[in-house]
Amino acid sequence: MVFEVVKKESRKITDFIFALGYFSEIIMILLVIYLLHSKLFYTIYYLFFILLSGYLNTIFKSIIKEERPDNYKKFLFSEHFSRIKSVYGMPSGHSQNVFFSITYLYLTTKEFFYWVQLLLVLAALMFYERLSFHNHTFLQLIVGAIIGIFLAYLVVLLREQIEIKFINRKNPINPH
Repeated sequence: MVFEVVKKESRKITDFIFALGYFSEIIMILLVIYLLHSKLFYTIYYLFFILLSGYLNTIFKSIIKEERPDNYKKFLFSEHFSRIKSVYGMPSGHSQNVFFSITYLYLTTKEFFYWVQLLLVLAALMFYERLSFHNHTFLQLIVGAIIGIFLAYLVVLLREQIEIKFINRKNPINPH
């Protein structure tokens, strides 16, 4: 009896951990929007490039054409795996967007260091969920993370150049 209760409760905890990993992209997007909400330009810029990151991931997958692992499992009952097998696995889109979000937030607001740590824990749960359900190989997750980090770095560099050239320059008529 006690063993069954412990088993049932531990399953709830495991399911919660898997849910955090599965929904990590959405959770991170919402957290980044929340943390940057007072900086409208940074938020809009982030939203544009997180969407572009997803689009680029689709292009990368169609070029690389590396299959997902065999024996994948459903996390949600409503998942449609007829579609998932036709979508390639390299690089992982979850990983790419999660690490894009973490890197963008870190490079934008270094003052939110504790938030970055929390997001890294969420990223670890995403890795765990994607591996446990055989949605990706470890290499597909790592490559996705590297692309996400690199893309966020480029996006922030571009944003800084836009700020220097267009937003922060002084008005020649009224320099004060």
